[in-house]
Amino acid sequence: MTTKMMKIKLIILVGVLLTVSFGLKAQEEGVVIDKVVAVVGGNIILKSDLESQIVSLRAQGAVTSAST
Repeated sequence: MTTKMMKIKLIILVGVLLTVSFGLKAQEEGVVIDKVVAVVGGNIILKSDLESQIVSLRAQGAVTSAST
């Protein structure tokens, strides 16, 4: 492979990598993933934990939609 061909491939590779990297974001700004809904003693209760327990209790028939 000639050095001119290697330079062209390198330029194309760098261009592709730069194009792809501009489209990537680590995290959306201002998006709430989870939140603390209560603190009991020294333990925190997250909204996702509460929702998970409600789903579990509904599956067991212990909670209906009207009681939540």
